[in-house]
Amino acid sequence: ISYSDSEIYVCGYTKSTDGLFSTNHGSWDGLIVKLDTSLNIKWQKNYGGSGGELFNHMIKLYNGDLAILGSASSSDFDLQNAVHHGVGGMWVLILDSLGNMLINQTFGGTQGGYPGCLAKLNDSSVVIAGQYNNGGSYYDFHLASLGLNGSINWERNFPGNTSGVGNAVGIVSDTVGNIFVEVAGGLGNLLSGFHGGQSDVGLLKFDSNGNQIWGKCYGGSSGDYPLNIFLKN
Repeated sequence: ISYSDSEIYVCGYTKSTDGLFSTNHGSWDGLIVKLDTSLNIKWQKNYGGSGGELFNHMIKLYNGDLAILGSASSSDFDLQNAVHHGVGGMWVLILDSLGNMLINQTFGGTQGGYPGCLAKLNDSSVVIAGQYNNGGSYYDFHLASLGLNGSINWERNFPGNTSGVGNAVGIVSDTVGNIFVEVAGGLGNLLSGFHGGQSDVGLLKFDSNGNQIWGKCYGGSSGDYPLNIFLKN
C-alpha cells in the first residue's frame, strides 16, 4: 500500500534466514517492508514465533498507523501473550510507521482458521472477516470489530454447515458504518438466489454492529468466484 507520497509498505511472509530477511523466529514469519518511491528499503521487520505465521492483508488507518491481518500458529516470541487458537488462527496487528507493535490480537476457534480481509470501520475501529474451526467438519464464517485500543467491540459467528459462505476476499464499509463483504457463495441461510454449480459471487451486507441486513448471490449455473470489491464515493 502507498502510505504517503514518499513511502510504500509491503506485507507478506518469509522463511529465509539470510540476506535482508535473516531475523527469523524459526519457521514462516509475517513480513513488513517499508520502501521509498525509488524502492529502496528503509526498514523491514519479521513478526511471529516458532510455529509459523503469515500476513495477507494490510490497510492504513485514519491516524497513520497500519492494521495487518494474517494467521498465527505460534504461542511464543511475538505471540507469547496472545490467545492461542491452534494452527492458523486469525492474527491482527496494529503497527506505527516505524513497525513498532501497538496492538496484538488473535481470533479463532480451537482448530485455527483462515484470515480473510479487514477494513476501516470508523475512526476508532476496524472490522475483520475470516473463517475458523472448532473441531467440526465445516469452517464457520466470522466477523469481528476491533477497537484501535485493542479491545474487541463485538464478534459474530455464522456456522459453516448452514451459512453457505466461503472465506471473505474483500470487505468495505460506508460512511454510516454498513459493512459489505464479498465471499464465495453457495446454498445457505446467509445468501439468497444461489444459481447452482460450484459457487456464486456472494455479497453480504451488515450494519455497524455486525447484524446481517441481506445477502445475495450473483452468477450462473457453473462456477463463479469473487476477487475484489471497492466502494465508490
